[in-house]
Amino acid sequence: SARDTVKMGNKTQPPMADTTENYDPKSGSILKVFALGSLSSSCCVIQLILNALSYHGILNLGFGCAGFNTILGPLRPVTRSITFVWLIWNWWSQSSLSQSSRSQTASVSACCGGKKKQRRPIFETVLCLALVFSPEILTFYGNRTNAIDLMSWTTKQMETVDNSVHDKKSFVRLDYVVDNMGCEACINAVETLIREREGVLKTSIVSFETGEVEIFVDEARWDGSKRKAFEEDLDSALQEHGYELHQQGWVTKKMNLNMNDNVFSVGDL
Repeated sequence: SARDTVKMGNKTQPPMADTTENYDPKSGSILKVFALGSLSSSCCVIQLILNALSYHGILNLGFGCAGFNTILGPLRPVTRSITFVWLIWNWWSQSSLSQSSRSQTASVSACCGGKKKQRRPIFETVLCLALVFSPEILTFYGNRTNAIDLMSWTTKQMETVDNSVHDKKSFVRLDYVVDNMGCEACINAVETLIREREGVLKTSIVSFETGEVEIFVDEARWDGSKRKAFEEDLDSALQEHGYELHQQGWVTKKMNLNMNDNVFSVGDL
C-alpha cells in the first residue's frame, strides 16, 4: 500500500528504517528492577531512605529498624536467585528481539544505508545489581570509613608529637550494646551517629543481632569523668532515631526473637 512503500520514479522502495531499536519496557522496566533489587537486599535501600529522612528531621517514625530484614533476610538466597534468573532472561530476550528485528529489516537497512543499533539493558542491570548487593556495599563502606578515620588520627598524632613518645599515644575502647538494629542499613545509621560524637576515632558494630558496639575514643581528650556525659549524649542521639544504648550483657529484641524461634523449633521436634 501507499503507507508501506515510498515511490521513487518508476520504482517503489521500502520505507526508511528506524536506525535506533525501540527498547521493550515490559522486559526491563525500572519498577521491576527496583522491586526485585529491593526484595533481594531485604529492602535495604528502603531502610536507608527511612534512616536518611529521620537523620535530616524530615520524617521520624520513632523506631529504628522497620523490620524488613526480619522477614526477607532468610529468603535472601531465594530472592537473589530469582533476580539473577530474571536478569539473564532479560538479556536473552532483548538479544533475541534484536536479532529478529535485524533479520526482518536487513534488506531495508542495506537499501537505505541505515544501521541498526541494539540497545542493551545495561542501566537496568547495573541498577539492579547495586540494589541487590547494597548490604555488602554498606558493610564495605563502613569498614573503609572506620579505617580511614583511624589512619587519619594516627597520621595527626605522628605529625604533632615526637617520635620518642609515639607509643604513648593511644585510644580508649568502650563497649556497649545498641538495640533495635535489624539490618546493614541500621548499622550504617548507628555508626554515623556514633562517629559524630566528640573524640570518637573509630566505631565497629560486631553484629546487628547482638548489637555489640566497640567505640574507640582519643585518650588525650578523654578521662573517666567524661564517660557519663558521653553516654547520655550518645543515648539521646540514638533514641531520637529509634535506637537504644545499653551496657554490655543486654539482650536485644533481635536475640529474644531468635531465641523464641529456636524454642518453637525444638518444641516442634
